[in-house]
Amino acid sequence: TVNDEKLHFGSLFDITERRLHQINLHYLNTHDQLTGLFNRRYFLQLMNERIEKYDERSSKFALLFLDVDQFKLINDTCGHSAGDIFIKELSHELFDVVSDKYPFARLSADQFGLLANYENSQELRHLSTQLLTKMRKFEFKWDRHVFTQSMSVGIAPFDESIPSGEELLSYADTACLIAKEGGRDKIHIYS
Repeated sequence: TVNDEKLHFGSLFDITERRLHQINLHYLNTHDQLTGLFNRRYFLQLMNERIEKYDERSSKFALLFLDVDQFKLINDTCGHSAGDIFIKELSHELFDVVSDKYPFARLSADQFGLLANYENSQELRHLSTQLLTKMRKFEFKWDRHVFTQSMSVGIAPFDESIPSGEELLSYADTACLIAKEGGRDKIHIYS
């Protein structure tokens, strides 16, 4: 105390740069660098958290597994940089349908995952059809080439017998393979 006034001493540190670095690291750990969508590891973590919290009052949800048909054609014809740009542009097109409503991820080179709430399976079919329609309208131009690709969709509704996100993912992947075997550009719901 000086002349009956209380004085406080302290230090101020600007942690803006450190905080921005932490935010940036979190983003890099949870997002795919090419597309800006969630990455596979973080998407699985979100699914597992959702499964752990699930009870009979929770809203129903399903995993939609999207696989670009014959993606290898673009890589083989135009090279990997063309393939990367195709995936980047396609992810933005698909995100237009999904927006921030549901977690959406790039699972591998040409595969995407979407965790969607639903009341009945018709809603899942409708959402899948919207995604397929978006894909059909998407034209990718590279050099003198124009590509119109298709995509197959496998849907795995969650039920309480499924122990993990990994298992739900394997069911959706299986459903997607059945959709591909059915002639591509198709939807199959796992049962």
